[in-house]
Amino acid sequence: MACSSCSVVMDIGSNGAVSVQTIPEPILKHENLGQYIETVYVQPGVILYVLRIPAEKAVDISFDVRGGLLTFECWLKGKLEYRFKTESGGMGFDHAQAGYVMAGTAAVETGFLHKPAGMAVEMVKLSFEPSVFEMILERVYGLKIQDAPEVFSVITDSRNRFVKLPQTASVEAAAKSIAECRHMKPLRNPVIANLANGLIYTILSDILLRRSAGSFGIQPGDLEKFYSIKSMIDENLCEPLSHCQIAKRAGINEFKLKNGFKEVFGTTVNGYMTQQRMNNARKMLESGGTSVSEAAWSIGYTNVSHFISVFRKYFGVTPGKFLMDIKLKLGSHAVGTSV
Repeated sequence: MACSSCSVVMDIGSNGAVSVQTIPEPILKHENLGQYIETVYVQPGVILYVLRIPAEKAVDISFDVRGGLLTFECWLKGKLEYRFKTESGGMGFDHAQAGYVMAGTAAVETGFLHKPAGMAVEMVKLSFEPSVFEMILERVYGLKIQDAPEVFSVITDSRNRFVKLPQTASVEAAAKSIAECRHMKPLRNPVIANLANGLIYTILSDILLRRSAGSFGIQPGDLEKFYSIKSMIDENLCEPLSHCQIAKRAGINEFKLKNGFKEVFGTTVNGYMTQQRMNNARKMLESGGTSVSEAAWSIGYTNVSHFISVFRKYFGVTPGKFLMDIKLKLGSHAVGTSV
């Protein structure tokens, strides 16, 4: 993505480790954004995006990420649903929401975000070329990735999508200073670029300080364990495991399971189970060939009325109405649903 925006650039190539000319630009394509996104070139290999979507707008945003981008998304307002292509060719689901920093690396990823009407969205996103991120970590903090706290190796591993980190007051304030910047051009881009550098250091320092203070509560080796727990839950969605069963299989106590899972993924075990089961049900209904009852039974709900209540609470519409709308879109004559 070519950016000619004026910015303040750190001399990251002065030690001869990486020449500015050899740093590839992050490549990130967003369709259908128009006036909702602002892009600022921060320094070679680092781009900042500010996403603002008003409450009254419902928007579907396609994205195409190439080149192993490392990103930190600071969510200030609202909530978005991610749909992305998995390695197996299917579709995966995730959510981003206010109060969290979503950090991760995607080697190649395509998909889209859905923002429903009725809720404003605001997010500040930093996208790094990984070698630049590692250079900042080493030059500013004297840490190589392999010697840094484990959360950094997880974030920079493209096999993982996101790590959800609770957003502290310092990070939120730094991100808000960017989102609420009122400078106009020609000062706007240089000011935001400087603020973006401040956000970078705030995020990294915050992670390092909290790790050293033990406030994450996640010990070395635990992140891999919690990703295994997440996979265990995914494999048993039709007959969900109890907290006791999950903890026993994972070799941890229930207290650590509940608190650690929420810290790593930004949601409770039950919340994640419900999210995945509802997403699977919606995917089945979107085919137009599955009834509400069949969708409920397929994801392990024996009480269809309870399924309808949870689906409506989660998506803001009953599964029957959702299915009817899908059939109308597909041009089906059978607009009725059976329960």
